[in-house]
Amino acid sequence: KMFLLWIAVVILLTGSTTASTTDDDEIKVSIISGPTECEGSDKITVGKYVSMHYEGVVDESSIHGEKGAHFHSSRTDSKDGEAISFRVGEEDKDITSPVLKAFDISVRGLCKGVRARLIVPTLHDNDVPGTEEGQKITLRFDIDIVDVSDTFLGKNEFARMDTDNDGKITKKEMTTYLQDYHEWIHDYVPDEIWNEADPNGDNIITWDEFDGPKGDVDPT
Repeated sequence: KMFLLWIAVVILLTGSTTASTTDDDEIKVSIISGPTECEGSDKITVGKYVSMHYEGVVDESSIHGEKGAHFHSSRTDSKDGEAISFRVGEEDKDITSPVLKAFDISVRGLCKGVRARLIVPTLHDNDVPGTEEGQKITLRFDIDIVDVSDTFLGKNEFARMDTDNDGKITKKEMTTYLQDYHEWIHDYVPDEIWNEADPNGDNIITWDEFDGPKGDVDPT
């Protein structure tokens, strides 16, 4: 589901794209502070919804890149400084971004209130200081688990796009929404993104078709 991945990148890692990790790479997780043991509603397991903040930099162990250089932060680089929210395990079959994969895999077993560090080896193809396309870098993320829940924690992005509340998203509505995240979208959302989001080609996206964060209940 390419649109799910793409909209996650827009919302979580605005302006950033990464290629996949190799099979031999391992994501390392260490607890910085907070509870190391928990049960029930405070423990992150597959199917739980998680809200978290993150701060990402190029790790000191990275072969390439400017060590310590800022990569991305939910507090300073995301719109309104909001924590990101996602459902653990929801993207197991479709996810290709190593950053999103790292978040999804690494939080499993962690507790609400914990601060942890992730070391994520990756092949990178975007504008990180000191890197060139295809070079191997290692990213470090310090994450804070804000909340854990059995129910949806994020904002309903479908409702935010559907500005006229008619239960459908038009290309104009999506374009207006995305312009808040990407200055380079001047006229309309790129065709390759829209066509992936609108597989039947009827020029609207219904709640059922929408693959971004939307909760569990159709607002209409």
